[in-house]
Amino acid sequence: MTWILGLRKEGIEKKISEIGGIDIKGIYLRKFAFLRNKYLLIESMKNKISNYLFRILYFNTKPGMVRLGMDRRDWRNITKGRFIRITDPFKNRRYPYHLVQGIPRKILLDKRNPYRHLVD
Repeated sequence: MTWILGLRKEGIEKKISEIGGIDIKGIYLRKFAFLRNKYLLIESMKNKISNYLFRILYFNTKPGMVRLGMDRRDWRNITKGRFIRITDPFKNRRYPYHLVQGIPRKILLDKRNPYRHLVD
């Protein structure tokens, strides 16, 4: 669903017409309103640190270069992913997975979360 959020107005209108006029973006924004970012300062700091690390790690490298087991796209996902910690490459380096998302329990239990009944 996030693909539609990054489109310009013309692109959104085209996608909506392709899917029969259903406002997917509106549905998504209503359903997941509880995830809206309230921590702009923390997110801003995370983005600055991540971007700085990205520049250091990939300065003057080829596009396919892998650093710390991650390529440019992985680092972009860390930078843009709200619930992915910037320490993820170090914390999960011994596992066959990375880019682990950890949504805080407080947010999962929010009364506006339509899926809170699924939280243990």
